[in-house]
Amino acid sequence: MLLTTDLLVVSPVASVVGSNDGSITAGDGTLLGRIISQRGPANGPIPGKTCFSIQDVATGAVVARVAKVSSFGVGTYEVRTVGDTVLATIGLKLRFVKLVLSISGADGTPLTIDGSFRGRQFDLSGLPGPVARISRPHAGLGNWTLGNERYVLAFAREVPTESRQAMLGVVVAVDLIRAMERSNPG
Repeated sequence: MLLTTDLLVVSPVASVVGSNDGSITAGDGTLLGRIISQRGPANGPIPGKTCFSIQDVATGAVVARVAKVSSFGVGTYEVRTVGDTVLATIGLKLRFVKLVLSISGADGTPLTIDGSFRGRQFDLSGLPGPVARISRPHAGLGNWTLGNERYVLAFAREVPTESRQAMLGVVVAVDLIRAMERSNPG
């Protein structure tokens, strides 16, 4: 059900206080998934680093994993299947004297970002068209201060399963990048 629902609410995985685990609910609040932080394997992309598994609660299956694959700056993240196939690569790149989010699909095709990932809303599109809209509704001063903002992920109709897995991973990576920027504001 996690990968077939068109409107998901993703709780943050990188809060200032508390655990680094998150949850994924349907628009009506039904729990559909969990984001579980785990220590990466010694032979992983970066040995011993924390990675995040996205689990479908209905089946118990892990549908994707997110791991930091480079430590330079805020780093580069990869979204992978359980079988270790890369679904997306997410990172920040310098373009015209500003940092922008760069996302590419499994085949290396870049996804187009309309809006700012630092802002409240941005759209992602690729071939053949729109994939998803990611927004951060206002969560109130207390939640904002603690880094507990939620993300709403609205999929375009008929988005394939692999794209849905990748976009869930993108939300986790964006939250981790934003948390890194909050903790290192210089």
